Amino acid sequence: MSDIHAIVQAGGAGQRISNVAPGVPKPLLLVGGVPMIERLLRQLADAQIRRITVVLGPNGQSIRTCVLRHAESLPRAPELDFFEEHTALGNAGALGEIDTGDRDVLLCFADLVTDLDFTRLRTIHTQRGCNVTLTSHFEHHQLT
Repeated sequence: MSDIHAIVQAGGAGQRISNVAPGVPKPLLLVGGVPMIERLLRQLADAQIRRITVVLGPNGQSIRTCVLRHAESLPRAPELDFFEEHTALGNAGALGEIDTGDRDVLLCFADLVTDLDFTRLRTIHTQRGCNVTLTSHFEHHQLT
């Protein structure tokens, strides 16, 4: 899985949560006492992804600080860098701006909380000879 370049989109404005957690970027919200972005970075490192680029928006300094603070404790520390969007490029706009070489690209949103096995995802992607693999999930909501 080492030939994957993971791009973690953390450049959103966080408008949907601004009234719940003012001033806190969504990737820094805690799940089980751990910021969502740290949890995701650990999963990517555990899957032996060797290169990770975190996409930051204009107010991304707190996310950068969190990532750098926890990067040293990541298992098999990946090569880590940042791409700063000075103007919003959209959900996947940074993909066209980041040099990924010949590596396969894994795009994740920094607020992703999952138990997805990224190593298995790569295996399925490769075995099926896919150019693009999209993962999703079902949600069931009971309205009363």
